[in-house]
Amino acid sequence: MARAIVHIGMPKAGSTAIQAWLAANRDALRARGIVFHPETAAGTGIRHETGIGLIAMEAAGRIVPSRLIRAHLRLDAPADQSALAQRLHRHLAAAIHDAPSATFVLSSEFLAGWLKRAPHIRAVDAMLGRHFERVGYVLYLRDQVARILSAHAQALRGGDDAARDAFVSRRAVCDYNAICLAWSQAVGDRIDIRLTEPDFLAQGDLLADFADRLGVPVGRRPAPSRVNRSPSGPALDLWRGANRVAGRVGARSAMAVLAPIYWRSRLTRIGPRPALTPAQETFVAQANARANEALRARVFPERPVLFARSAAILARAPEVVS
Repeated sequence: MARAIVHIGMPKAGSTAIQAWLAANRDALRARGIVFHPETAAGTGIRHETGIGLIAMEAAGRIVPSRLIRAHLRLDAPADQSALAQRLHRHLAAAIHDAPSATFVLSSEFLAGWLKRAPHIRAVDAMLGRHFERVGYVLYLRDQVARILSAHAQALRGGDDAARDAFVSRRAVCDYNAICLAWSQAVGDRIDIRLTEPDFLAQGDLLADFADRLGVPVGRRPAPSRVNRSPSGPALDLWRGANRVAGRVGARSAMAVLAPIYWRSRLTRIGPRPALTPAQETFVAQANARANEALRARVFPERPVLFARSAAILARAPEVVS
């Protein structure tokens, strides 16, 4: 019976890069008995990560929380989600039938973003257990200070119109300890919690580390081109202003149509990249200090600090209780 390795893609922690590497090396991996489940389910037009997220939410008895995704997939009622989930299950079952002894790799940033409670995760694990003999999980964590700008850019792409300082104030906390506890409670020692710190990763590289989790060398296989290129500060400010106007005049659907064109254009490369102020860096590091220390002590006791950048910031702010 087939096995599965599920990449729980924490948002803005290299998920897209991992998925691009998997797609670029699909044939080489298949030759080693590793199947990256097709990026789109035949006849549905759904990207791999969205499909995995959808069947997970259906298994958990939850509605897909993203209004944009529900609108794109025309999920107007719970029955629509259930019907589409069944189609995706049949597609997955057919793929397993064609490679019954393979190790399947599933990857979706929506798993971490949408599943917060252990009972829901257990339901998803049980659903996958009906397809696979054994299911293992891999979760990568990125320093919250390093991810906050990417998270802001992603929010703007999705229609948010918050200025950077307001977004940092609102979204600084990302409690990795609570997330890891929920997953560990649900799946036990079948989860491999990884850090994107260079001194932690195999060969100091995310893709090499993930290849190592699969038991294959990254070698000279073609690496994907850089994906999710960081837009410039002026490009983000321009789009944020457009989002604000669209919200006032009720034109958010038009923004959704324009978004793919804009974010692929050269306009997004004009001007300097955005950067956090020292005060914003300190705020994010302080907001996550206690939870990060709890996670370090519980899962990584051999490490002096969880994340080097946040530790350096906190060292400059001695009033913070770590």
